[in-house]
Amino acid sequence: MEESTKKKYELTFWLPTEDAGAVKGLLAKHGVEVLAERPVSKFSLSYPIKKATSAFLHSYACAIEPEKTGDLVADIEAVPGVLRSLLSVVVERADRPAGAIGEIGIGAGRGRGIFGRRARTESPAVGEVLTNEALEKKIEEISK
Repeated sequence: MEESTKKKYELTFWLPTEDAGAVKGLLAKHGVEVLAERPVSKFSLSYPIKKATSAFLHSYACAIEPEKTGDLVADIEAVPGVLRSLLSVVVERADRPAGAIGEIGIGAGRGRGIFGRRARTESPAVGEVLTNEALEKKIEEISK
């Protein structure tokens, strides 16, 4: 297939171990071109998934032909040990360089995470603080 028919995707999945050899083998089998790889991170899960309470997050920016994505996702979900997986389309934006994870694109500096969202740096604005007396007056006004 020609390179131009490939679309950019981000593949993210959770495994109970750091070893992603089985999934990397599937990527090669399906002709996936890995553009970048995010460092593996260990997380404690909010709730058990398949009896696991912690997992390693693996994430790859890759290029693949859109027709092959269905088979790739089905094969990844069939790998023993994959707790969850997600394949999402990378949408190129004019305000950031084309490319992938880290220094080659998505989230490169600018305080953005892997998905290009700006990291929250300040808490949301809080309204006026009322004293107990002022609050009681407002309640009386409302209840009339």
